[in-house]
Amino acid sequence: MAIPTTINSLKSAISTLQNVVNDLNHPDEDVIALSGCHYSRQAINQFLHAFLESKSADFNKTDSIDNLVAICANYEPRFKTLDMSCFGCKHMASDDASQKHCFCLIKVNDCFDRACKVKNIVLANLNVTEDELMA
Repeated sequence: MAIPTTINSLKSAISTLQNVVNDLNHPDEDVIALSGCHYSRQAINQFLHAFLESKSADFNKTDSIDNLVAICANYEPRFKTLDMSCFGCKHMASDDASQKHCFCLIKVNDCFDRACKVKNIVLANLNVTEDELMA
């Protein structure tokens, strides 16, 4: 099992991802795309940070998604297969990206899908399940 700090970070990331599910689980005209975009990006950052913390990797918490994924790929080859092109903000530092949001539901769904893939890679690599974390 991962170290306690990593466990807390993973729990937080899972909760953040659940916010996206809650936001997207409405009829299309009621979906809050801005919130779904924000929480997808935030969950990805949290999962990547937790993964890198578990590896005692050197990284900056304000690194862009692309930079974080590249660092993660040094520890887990499956990160190299992730297509993060749906994120228009993927090259931006996390502080700058917080000011940019997608308002298109299709793009938000793509970003949510990538967040789920990041979650699956991280949890598999750390040999922990969502149910174990949230129990």
